[in-house]
Amino acid sequence: MIGLSKIKDRPHLIKVLKNGGWLIFDAVLRGVSALVVGTWIARYLGPEQFGKLTYVLAYLMFFQVIANLGMDGIVIRDIVNLTPTKNQNKDESCQKDKEVIKKQELRNSRNKIEIGRILGSAFILRLIVGLLCWVIAVGGMSMLYGWNSENVLLTALAGGCLIFQAANTIDLWFQSQTQSRRTVLVKLFAFIVTNGLRVAFIVGELPLLSFAIAMLLEFLITAIALIYAYRRMPCGSSWTLDIKNVGLNLVRESWPYIISGISVAMYMRIDQVMVRSIMGEKELGIYSAAIILSSMWYVLPSIACTSLMPTLTLSKSINHDLYLERLTKLFRLLLISSIFISIIVAWQSNILVEFFYGDKFSDSSKVLKLLIFTTIPVFLGVGQGAWLINEKKSNLFLIQTLSGGAVCIALNMILIPIFGLMGAATSLLIAQFISTLAINAFLEKKLFTMQIGVYKKIK
Repeated sequence: MIGLSKIKDRPHLIKVLKNGGWLIFDAVLRGVSALVVGTWIARYLGPEQFGKLTYVLAYLMFFQVIANLGMDGIVIRDIVNLTPTKNQNKDESCQKDKEVIKKQELRNSRNKIEIGRILGSAFILRLIVGLLCWVIAVGGMSMLYGWNSENVLLTALAGGCLIFQAANTIDLWFQSQTQSRRTVLVKLFAFIVTNGLRVAFIVGELPLLSFAIAMLLEFLITAIALIYAYRRMPCGSSWTLDIKNVGLNLVRESWPYIISGISVAMYMRIDQVMVRSIMGEKELGIYSAAIILSSMWYVLPSIACTSLMPTLTLSKSINHDLYLERLTKLFRLLLISSIFISIIVAWQSNILVEFFYGDKFSDSSKVLKLLIFTTIPVFLGVGQGAWLINEKKSNLFLIQTLSGGAVCIALNMILIPIFGLMGAATSLLIAQFISTLAINAFLEKKLFTMQIGVYKKIK
């Protein structure tokens, strides 16, 4: 009860918790829907066609990371620093000095203009880079398979998301104001509509290209809905492009995050690209089916960490040892739950694959038995997010992702030709453990001991 009373006395914390609640709701609904509709699509298309679709999406993921420019957290931070709190406004409005109030109003007006420059610069940069990435992605696919290849058309259609995702800049404004509810509702609307279309495409037995169109429509509808939502809650000034004072600074600070994002995409998706290149589309379809069933659990640590992040941050400001103890308990929970899930899914992999995919994907069960153990490093990797942010260890994250990407590529080149799909699964599993745990064991022993559930002070 004491904890509840403290929360009630902190209106800002309540706002943060509600904001996190909407993000959790979005993650759960998306996870369940993606599992149901995604497995249905795979079952309808069959291993070969599903493999072709998965290959194009994995290929586009690298360009999505680049087009995003890795500046989400930077933009949110800068806007938050320019946004006056309600307490500030209230305190200053009580002052009798009209000159002070006038200066504050002028400063707020200038800050709104600066926010407009930040949002406008981020949006234009993303739009330009997104368009360039789309051209390069389509051109690269045509160089690999020729302009008449279906892969090129799939890339051109689904790759439209690279352009429309620039509208997610609006989401950064809402996040900075702890108004994620608006974004969640908008994106869920687009998600539900396009998932309904996907189901209609399956029932109507439409061809593979239809599902690429559905992806394009999801990003287009999301962009339109975000613009509508923004008009109901604008930042108070026009968006303008300021490359010299804003744009270049954003790019200078965001480049490590771009590299980290590419590295994450590499060791999360390069196995699929290499399976397609070495073994073919049918084998990739079988492999990707196992990935869906193994990655469906990844939403759980995100929910736990999103819920506990405000508490962890607050405890750090009060008592650092208490903060580390609570973080250790979180890691212990993530470790135990991930091991439990891995054992159960590996044990029941045959039944799960048969239920979701049918006989055509029976070989996926063998891959799933191994891939499901990536749940352990993924859970612990998500859990370290709170520590990385609070301790300002972005360089460690960069080292982790670069190491994971390099190991994954090297192992895939060696193991896929020898062991096939099991080689790809083994490469991903080893890369995940190296990135999430082994690097910490050498560079951040305190974090490593917390990850394995043992808290102790290390000088």
